[in-house]
This record gives sequence, C-alpha cells and structure tokens, in this order.
Amino acid sequence: MQRLWLSGSVLRQELGEILGRPVDLVERQCVEHSNNWIRRRHILESAQTFYVAR
Repeated sequence: MQRLWLSGSVLRQELGEILGRPVDLVERQCVEHSNNWIRRRHILESAQTFYVAR
C-alpha cells in the first residue's frame, strides 16, 4: 500500500481550516524533552488523540 505524506506546512494549513483556528504541529518527543516544564506539563496533560475514519 502506498502512503502519501503531506508536508508539514500543508498539513498545518488543512488542519487549521478544519478546526477554524491556527494550528502548530510539534512532535511529542520535542515536547517531552522541553526545558520549559510549565509548557511541557500543560501540553502533555491537555493532549488528545484523534483518529481519522477511512
């Protein structure tokens, strides 16, 4: 099965249009290793997983 991956900027733009607000994409690993513990804690505690129906 061939997978087509969207570039980060295209994905960010499309998600922003769907959600109706600006979107910023960050890898979880980057957040987990962030030195800013306040931001890290807030992001990880409020993170939600979304599944796309195919």
